[in-house]
Amino acid sequence: MYVLLEVPTSETIAAGRRKLLIFDEVTNEYIESFEGTEYGEKSWNFPKMHSHQHVFENIENKGAMRNFGTKISESMHGPLREMYHRLTNFKNVTPQLVKHNHRHAVGLLIREQLNVLDAPDDPDCPENAEILSNISTSSKLRPVSFSVIEKTYGDASFTRFRIRFPNFLSDFLLAYDYNLPDGKQTQFDKEDTLAPFQFLKVYYHHLGNWMSSADYLRCNPNFHGQP
Repeated sequence: MYVLLEVPTSETIAAGRRKLLIFDEVTNEYIESFEGTEYGEKSWNFPKMHSHQHVFENIENKGAMRNFGTKISESMHGPLREMYHRLTNFKNVTPQLVKHNHRHAVGLLIREQLNVLDAPDDPDCPENAEILSNISTSSKLRPVSFSVIEKTYGDASFTRFRIRFPNFLSDFLLAYDYNLPDGKQTQFDKEDTLAPFQFLKVYYHHLGNWMSSADYLRCNPNFHGQP
């Protein structure tokens, strides 16, 4: 897992090295368990075993394993295979493949930039969306009181909801280093209201590749007859 990360960091490399020590220890125990048997003469000196010894040094020197792996594009090397058959003279092919692969990458970059220019100006979020930091909500429903919520929903999660909700809210704020209003837990009256939303969009940076991503959560009242 640590070897195949697209964006290795010092933390993931250190964690990978710790796991590699465990792997080496377990492997040695496995090899020793077969000593004196018909499988005891098996040679463990093959490329995949040897590559583990310096894999993280290679990552630090070259950026990521994907830059020098043997599975480029997978599927019989995909685009590179097509370039080899259609764009080279089958002699001294390495510089030819590098040239054509570079042109292919430049073409993809230009196409992505054109797609951005051609993209509609309409925002991803609906006009009625309410945005808070990296979270946006929409499909707002009519406000409903705590007393109605407790009477309407038979789920045990809504039992004494007016009491349990401020407890949750206070714990949440303190966990993320926010101060409580006036330094104390908020209390709600049974006729105080909440505004339900049926759509939630969360923006975040993926820790695996540092790309910006978004997740959607919808509440559909027609989903098998239940929201």
